[in-house]
Amino acid sequence: MGWEGLSDGALWRLLHPTGFNGKYWIGSQPGQRFHDLMEQARYTLDAKKRKDLYTEATRLIHEEKPWLEMFQEVVIYGVTKKVSFKPRPDYRLIAAEICRVGMPARRASRLRLRLASR
Repeated sequence: MGWEGLSDGALWRLLHPTGFNGKYWIGSQPGQRFHDLMEQARYTLDAKKRKDLYTEATRLIHEEKPWLEMFQEVVIYGVTKKVSFKPRPDYRLIAAEICRVGMPARRASRLRLRLASR
């Protein structure tokens, strides 16, 4: 997975020497490979070269792991036999996909259309 579209705005903002996490990682400091790659990528106009530079920079992050992700979201849903609900893999709650068990299909579809048009 690459950060080509977000590298300058998000990745570099986090790992710049004065950024949120950059001051704690030696790789962000001037003269280090990651820092030099990001600076080159920020100012090159050649899209292929920029992509290659960002790819190399993200490879360095992957190898050196300047931070540890220590958060795992736990999602808990309340359930009842009166409601038909199947959790989505993206954790979104879309009201039109949830309906009362036993509700006539015609009414449920009208309700879904009304909710979707909002």
